[in-house]
Amino acid sequence: MRGQQTDRYKDKQLLGAQTEYRSPIIFWRVSAVCYGATAISYQGLGDFVSENFHFTGGGGLRFALDKEERVNIRADLGFSREGYQIYLKFGEAF
Repeated sequence: MRGQQTDRYKDKQLLGAQTEYRSPIIFWRVSAVCYGATAISYQGLGDFVSENFHFTGGGGLRFALDKEERVNIRADLGFSREGYQIYLKFGEAF
C-alpha cells in the first residue's frame, strides 16, 4: 500500500483492496492519478475487527516515456496515519 511503510504490518493472513483513478492526459505526456487502499493483517478470525484496518491514499503524476509501449515514470505521494511516503519509479503500481 503506497503511503504505508514497507513491511510495517505482517502476520499470517492479509486482506486488502486498492483502487486507482488515472486521468486522461493533462498536457503533452503528463497525466495524474489518485488512489486509496485499505488492508488488514491478522493471525486468525478473532483478530479480524474494524479497528485493525489500515487506510492509505494519495496522488501522483505520470510521465509517458513511450506512449505506444505504455512505459511511464511515476511520482506518487502516499499518506497514512503514520505519515507519508514518496515514490519515484518506472512502470505502474499495478
